[in-house]
Amino acid sequence: MYPINGSKMELSPIRTLLLSLLALALPVAAQYEGPGCEPGSRILCTPNKTTITQTSPTTFHVVLPGNQRRAATFPNTSTSLVQFTKSLGIVCWDPALPCTNPSGGGTVPSRDIRFQPDDFVNPQLPAGALVYKREGDATIVTINDRDNDGAFADNTGYYEFDVTFTPRSTVDETTAWVKRNAIPLRTVQAGNGFEDMQPLKSLVGNARIVSLGEATHGTKEFFQMKHRMLEFLATEMGFNIFSIEANMPESYRMNDYVLNGVGDPKAILRGMYFWTWQTEEVLAMVEWMRQFNASGKGRVQFTGFDMQTADVAITVARSFIAKAEPDYVPEIDRVLGEVPKLSASVTGFGLVSSSFPIAEAAGKRIRYQGWIKTSGITSGYAGLWFRIDRGNSTIFLDNMSNRGATGTRDWTRYEINAVIPADATGVVFGALHPGNGTAWFDSLSFEIDDAPYTNSTNWDLDFESTTPRGFFTGGAGFAIQLDPNEARTGKQSIRSRYLNTPTLTLAETVQQCGAVVDHMRSNRASYLTAGFSATETDWAIRNARVVCQVAELRADSTGRDRAMAENISWILDQNPGAKIVLWAHNGHVATGSYRGYVPMGSYLWEKYNTQMISVGFAFNQGGFQAIDGQGRGLTPFTVPPAPADTLDQLYATAGLPIYAIDLRKAPLTGPGSLLRSPLLTRTIGSLYDERIPLLWFSEVAVPDAFDAMFFVDSTTRAEPIR
Repeated sequence: MYPINGSKMELSPIRTLLLSLLALALPVAAQYEGPGCEPGSRILCTPNKTTITQTSPTTFHVVLPGNQRRAATFPNTSTSLVQFTKSLGIVCWDPALPCTNPSGGGTVPSRDIRFQPDDFVNPQLPAGALVYKREGDATIVTINDRDNDGAFADNTGYYEFDVTFTPRSTVDETTAWVKRNAIPLRTVQAGNGFEDMQPLKSLVGNARIVSLGEATHGTKEFFQMKHRMLEFLATEMGFNIFSIEANMPESYRMNDYVLNGVGDPKAILRGMYFWTWQTEEVLAMVEWMRQFNASGKGRVQFTGFDMQTADVAITVARSFIAKAEPDYVPEIDRVLGEVPKLSASVTGFGLVSSSFPIAEAAGKRIRYQGWIKTSGITSGYAGLWFRIDRGNSTIFLDNMSNRGATGTRDWTRYEINAVIPADATGVVFGALHPGNGTAWFDSLSFEIDDAPYTNSTNWDLDFESTTPRGFFTGGAGFAIQLDPNEARTGKQSIRSRYLNTPTLTLAETVQQCGAVVDHMRSNRASYLTAGFSATETDWAIRNARVVCQVAELRADSTGRDRAMAENISWILDQNPGAKIVLWAHNGHVATGSYRGYVPMGSYLWEKYNTQMISVGFAFNQGGFQAIDGQGRGLTPFTVPPAPADTLDQLYATAGLPIYAIDLRKAPLTGPGSLLRSPLLTRTIGSLYDERIPLLWFSEVAVPDAFDAMFFVDSTTRAEPIR
């Protein structure tokens, strides 16, 4: 182990013990306790105390103190696969507060143990999360310092986790099992016949739902393989609906094209919003669907099941009600019209600003304070701001963007501290509201070199005047005015109100949106009696329900994965006996717990069980596209071969460029059983940051999440539509 000061402690007892335990398989309950640890101790609050208990011939339970950055070192991984599981515990970064105080002590439960590159500093993970990495001939576990400021040097608390050492021979046996059971494929490209795909018929069996995942949202070969699978399933196995992870009503516009040739497929893909589907590979699949339908060989519909935006769904529901029940249109407008406001981004900001006399502050320390109250800020924030200029350059700016007031909060004091250089030429300050909802500001004050600044000649810092004396106010889309009904001190404050703020609360919106859907459902019979078709009526009701799903998502009352599963069930209910192919990320099609949340596939499994199969995708190396974590927008990336001890690397060692594997055949014991253990696999969605490549791996027990997987050794970037 390594104390915080970097000096090296004696490692040999731990190494010797662990290696000897592995070699001799000593009985369960063999225990080693680090220096100074009381026998049987579980909560370790000082450095250098580590308890390691053997719980099986290859598994050890480790208890670490929470007050050292390099907390434990494990032996060379060349002879074994090191896996970390079952993490728990707590750490406090404020030693003045008790570790058991979850609100005041700044506690972090240890839920994440992940690969971590370079010095154990990762801004993408919570401060205090456990991380691990390979370093030389060892694997080191420690605590994420996040900002590299040594903030954990004096922490208290503890962490616990299990570590399993799987012999390398077991890894090799699993690789051999994969190679024996793999279904090699000649190509990922459609239009090449189905001879090599015939074994997939037994893999699919009698399933009504085939869910196809992807390890990234931007891989050409994944998209091509999905196209080939759709071609195979529609031509050889009678599948007749395709559904994609894109907004439901927007996606359905493509159905008229693939069935009837109506519309421009490129424009329709652009209208599905996300860059992920605006690729030549998806367009090629759409064109194949159109040709297949036109040929008379079969019929495949194009649908979508996501629900992240409400605009088109509102239009569909409102247009129907305008024809079927005109008197109900005002209620539709009042309730459903609130939902887009919940997720609308705030592009401007409310501003209160003034300048500070530079002659009184140059060369001195200044503390700027103020009180803020908020209501309904669900997007953006409210805060103070302070800027120092030198000539035409800004040399200091703090606008509280990382700590502003959000939500609904009573009066709270905030402050900004700065040192004004002697050669500064200007100081500007004020209040800022780049968010929705409403914010009030009051009782502004300054201290210069710790002494209160009392000169009120330039402004009214308490906003008690008939106008905001000394301040400029403004902001497109915001109303900035004095408020005589709200004050921290005195009789009034200054208020910034976002003009597009919803008039209903989140809870009210969800409840009243549900009432609209209930109303439409209860009036379904009357709509049909009035001559509207069941298809048109049910589509309008479904779109109203999609609007409610968006509201529920914003209110955290229904997760996105549950809502998407609900929409897929609706599609199947509208098409009795249909067989559907789903397209989504691995994290959605998984049928078991995935990265700590319940995925769409798990909800579908509860209802359809053996009527569905879930197929994940993995790759070893190569290209893809994603939004760059450094702010460069949509960017092509290339990654090297997958690291040792990952699922992706295990698949690669089978030596096959493209294949499928039926994970349901993985044995419970013996060769191949390692596949049933949690293993790291790439999980890249719409975002990627090449500075921290190992962050984009997730630990997955693959047979619990997927029935089968496709593996592609080398990949390339999906090609944006020309």
